[in-house]
Amino acid sequence: MAADTKTLITAEQFQRMAFPDERVELSDGELIRMAPAGFEHSRIGVTITYLLRVFVDRHPLGTVVGSDAGFRLNEQTVRAPDVAFVRRERIEQQGTMEAFWPGAPDLAVEVVSPDDSATEVGKKIKEYFAAGTQLVWVVYPRLREVHVYRGPKEMEVLAASDMLSGDNLLPGFSISVESFFK
Repeated sequence: MAADTKTLITAEQFQRMAFPDERVELSDGELIRMAPAGFEHSRIGVTITYLLRVFVDRHPLGTVVGSDAGFRLNEQTVRAPDVAFVRRERIEQQGTMEAFWPGAPDLAVEVVSPDDSATEVGKKIKEYFAAGTQLVWVVYPRLREVHVYRGPKEMEVLAASDMLSGDNLLPGFSISVESFFK
């Protein structure tokens, strides 16, 4: 019986590939194909992007990007969170990028779709923190909750009636969780 073999690729090879009709990420050298986001998922992602962008523009802290920006977490992993923030100091040091951002976002926001598995979400969280992410928000539309990760095992659950802060990463940012779902 032949062993099951997989062809693994690097982030550099992935950068040169084209996927015109699908969203694809790279995890441990394997392509992860994802169906397009649903309407509500996209609406929430755009809302969070807008709310963060308005705050970051008023307080020149960095840049907010959407789900089409790839982050090269290591040589075999490229992720594209639904929303991401990168601190101004890192952008000034690195410059603007045509390619994937070389490293993790400082804040990664994942909006969970009904078909997302807890295992896959957990894997993304671990990958972000291993690459240097400081804060991860996992948004659960059906539950109307945000799970705030300050480390791979340090999580706080916020309900719609709670206030979400940007911690030290986005000083002064505070908004009701409910605002994400309006």
